[in-house]
Amino acid sequence: EIEVCDWSSDVCSSDLSEESVVFMKDVFFSLGSNRKLYRSLMGKNGDPSFVQQVEDLVGEKCLTGLKRQFPNEMNMLKYSYRFCLSGCVGLIRSWLQKDPEDSETPEEMADMSFRLIMSVIRETHPRIRR
Repeated sequence: EIEVCDWSSDVCSSDLSEESVVFMKDVFFSLGSNRKLYRSLMGKNGDPSFVQQVEDLVGEKCLTGLKRQFPNEMNMLKYSYRFCLSGCVGLIRSWLQKDPEDSETPEEMADMSFRLIMSVIRETHPRIRR
């Protein structure tokens, strides 16, 4: 849980910049290094409450950061954020199910995740284009 807390505080204070890719690489490297554990916890026979706890923790921290940065955009931004969070969890689940030899690298996954998140944010919130 401490590791997840560190991740969420780093990404949410990063001002939606490309420096967030560094954070995402750290996340995917950690996931990849502990693939069996995370695969078990997040798989179809895993612990649904674990995934919910992670989403709640990250959601609470990130939404607080977004409220500070974009107080006038929160009505719609909270939905875009939730959409991105759910998509990232699905992306992580799919990636963890693959054998490491047959899957994308942590760098590729971090880059893909960042690009997908930023495309949603930019498309749905024109005043937040960065």
